[in-house]
Amino acid sequence: MNFWRVNFSPSLDSKEKHKIYREDSCLIRSSRSPRITEHPTDITVPRSEPATLNCKAEGKPPPTIHWFKDGQLVRTSPGDPKSQRVLLPTGSLFFLRVVHGKKEDDAGVYWCQATNEVGTVTSSNATLEIAVLRDDFRAVPVDTVVAAGESALLECVPPKGHPEPLVRWRRNGQVIKVPESHRHEVVDEGTLLIRHVQQNDGGQYTCEAWNLAGSKTTDPVNLYVHIKPSFLRGPKDTVTLTERKVEFECQVSGDPAPQVTWGRLRGPLPEERTEILDDHTLRIARVTAGDEDTYVCEAVNVVGTAKTNATLTVYTAPEFLVRPQDVKATAGSSAAFECLAVGRPPPLVVWSRQDDHNLLLPRQDTPSGEPGDQPNVWVNAEGTLIINQVRRELAGWYSCAAVSAAGSLGGAGAAGRAGADPPPAARHLRAAPQPDGDPGGRGPPGVPGGGRPRPQGHLDQGPPRPS
Repeated sequence: MNFWRVNFSPSLDSKEKHKIYREDSCLIRSSRSPRITEHPTDITVPRSEPATLNCKAEGKPPPTIHWFKDGQLVRTSPGDPKSQRVLLPTGSLFFLRVVHGKKEDDAGVYWCQATNEVGTVTSSNATLEIAVLRDDFRAVPVDTVVAAGESALLECVPPKGHPEPLVRWRRNGQVIKVPESHRHEVVDEGTLLIRHVQQNDGGQYTCEAWNLAGSKTTDPVNLYVHIKPSFLRGPKDTVTLTERKVEFECQVSGDPAPQVTWGRLRGPLPEERTEILDDHTLRIARVTAGDEDTYVCEAVNVVGTAKTNATLTVYTAPEFLVRPQDVKATAGSSAAFECLAVGRPPPLVVWSRQDDHNLLLPRQDTPSGEPGDQPNVWVNAEGTLIINQVRRELAGWYSCAAVSAAGSLGGAGAAGRAGADPPPAARHLRAAPQPDGDPGGRGPPGVPGGGRPRPQGHLDQGPPRPS
C-alpha cells in the first residue's frame, strides 16, 4: 500500500480538513502506478514480412503505451496515416511489413513506455533485425571427375546474409543426410567432402543456402566417378630363340575404357615385325637378338595411369669362331685342339673321342700337377683340348660340340670314322672336319642332337722321339 502526505491550508477548519482527507485517501488508495507485464524480445524478420514487438502493462488507471526506437518516438497509425506501424490495443507494436532500405529502416533497438497519472515505467530493450540473403554465391561447385576410392570436393561458399545462412546439399534432388553419413562432411563454409567415393555417388549435385530470408540454390553440377586402369592379365618375362614369334599379353579394365600403348625401354618397337592385337596383346615376329629389351604396357584413362612390363631375353644358337685344326705330334710331345664357340647364353664346349662315350668337360682351373691332379688329356676353360704327352693309343678322331639352352652345334651324327693306320714311318696327328651329319642323328653321349656338323680332329702319332 502506498502512503501519501497531505498538506492542508491553515484557513480550513477541522471539519473541512477531515472531509478533504477522507476524499483524498479514497482517491489515492484506488490508483496504482504502471507495471510492465510482458517485455518485448529480440526478433529477426525477413524484409517486407509482418512482425510484432509485444508489450503489455497494467496499472490504475490503465496506462497509455508509447514505443521508442533508438531513442525516438515511434509514429504509429492511425495517428500517422502513412505509417505501416500499428499500435495494438494490447500495447504491442505491429508492423504491416518490415522495411529495410536507405530512406526507411525498421531495424533498430525498441522499447515500450507505459504511463498513467500515477507514474511511468519503461520496458527492457529489444532489437529488431532484418533477415537478409544476398543473391550471389561466393563460390559455386563445378563438374568434377574423380576416381573410385579417392576423395571428392564440391566447393560452395554461400551468399552473405543475416543470420549467417546454413548450407545443405542435394544429390539428384534428394537432401544428403550429412550427419548420418561417415563418408560425407561439409567443410569450410559449405564445401562438400566425399571420402572413399563409390560409383553410386555419381550424379547431379546442388548446393542450397538458406536462412529466415529465404533460400538460394546453385545450378546443378555433375560428379563423374570413374575407375582407374588396372591389369587383368599382364605380360610375363619370356625367353626365346631368334626367328621365333613372341607375344606379350596386356588385358586391362577401367572406366572409361583405358587407352593401351606399348613401348620398350631402349629404342622404338620394330614396326615392320610388330602387331598389336584387338585384346592389346603385343606380337613380335621373327625375333632378333636386337629385340632383347624390357617391354612396357601402359593403360591410361581420365582418372589414372597404370604400367606393367616384362623382359624379353633372346637366345642365339652356338656358333663356332675357331674350329679344331689338324695337329701333327711325335710321341711324348704335347698337342692341343682349339675349339671356340659363342652364343647366348654362352655355350659349353665339350669334347669326345671316337669310340669313347665319356665326355671331356672344361676345367675352370689349370691342373696343379699334384698327385691325383695330373690328367694327360683335359679341356681348359676356353674349350681347348690339351694332350700333355702324346701316346700311340691316343691317336684317333676327336670332336668338339658347343651346347647351350639355345641348342647345340656339332651334335649331329656320331664321331667321324678314324682313318686307316698310316705306315710306321709316317705316323702323325691329323685333324679334318667331319662330313655333314644327318639332321636326325645323335651327338656325343649326353649332348642333344642338332643337325649341324660337329668339328672333329684326327690324331695320328709319328715315330717316337729319340732318347
